[in-house]
Amino acid sequence: MLVMEELASWLTVRSVKGLGERSIKKLWNRYRSARAILEAPVDELAEVVGRKKAQAIRDREGVSDRKVERTLYLVKKEGIGWLTLESELYPPPLRDIPDPPPVLFYMGVWEERSLAGV
Repeated sequence: MLVMEELASWLTVRSVKGLGERSIKKLWNRYRSARAILEAPVDELAEVVGRKKAQAIRDREGVSDRKVERTLYLVKKEGIGWLTLESELYPPPLRDIPDPPPVLFYMGVWEERSLAGV
């Protein structure tokens, strides 16, 4: 998968109405990628997050393609770095909490560092 496609998929998942970080973490634990979440059958999704949220994912409820595209544009234009739950550099202590942010944005060079202040 192309790098920006990974970010676009996570921005889409993150934007689904009614889908919080805990639900996203459950989905990530099962599917391991945002693209797989977005392509999963509703019945499978419902096993993880319930029928209502599964249908919201399938229908892309609340997702604004324009906002996703705008974020992608700004990330590229401003040189903003990002990590997703899929990224090897995503901080394990943060990934291990029940409700980690699916996308982290940063400026500068990402270095593995202590997250005691997070």
